[in-house]
Amino acid sequence: MYRFQLFHPAAKQPLPAIAKWFVALFAGMLLFCVTPAAIKTFKTIVFFINMLLCGYIAYYLATNYKRFYFTKGTFTGALTFSNEGILLKHQFIPYGEIQQIQFTHHDFLGKYNKTSVFNPSVSIGVSNQIKITLKNQEVHSHNFQMQHDYELFRAFPYLNKSKTSYLWKQNSI
Repeated sequence: MYRFQLFHPAAKQPLPAIAKWFVALFAGMLLFCVTPAAIKTFKTIVFFINMLLCGYIAYYLATNYKRFYFTKGTFTGALTFSNEGILLKHQFIPYGEIQQIQFTHHDFLGKYNKTSVFNPSVSIGVSNQIKITLKNQEVHSHNFQMQHDYELFRAFPYLNKSKTSYLWKQNSI
């Protein structure tokens, strides 16, 4: 038996954390520009706060390559491969009822995955997808988490033994 955790991503993902710091910097710059020259001490304090904020943003962007990108969502159950079939959450699907299994993406915990300058680069491994098509044309599609690189290979012997057709699209995300 081999088991993966199923993951259901949230429909709406939050803005990157750096966005609030850009808003704060913009508000600080606006405050600096609007403050009259007569209040020199306050203007100097606002200037230094803005400089600290710029430094923090530069530090955040420079070290973003080693931060984890936590996809919002919940772990909903398990995907278990056994000699007789697949246990998907609490539903057992015998290999004889499966027409094809399609695995998409290759994502694992700790994978470097740079998508933008503003988002963290290290994945938590939940972008893997499995699509199980049954002989009665019913389709089950789920995301799952891999803990290690090429961990999916541990499920393949169960599929090969039962002669279940599977396809693995190793996309880069």
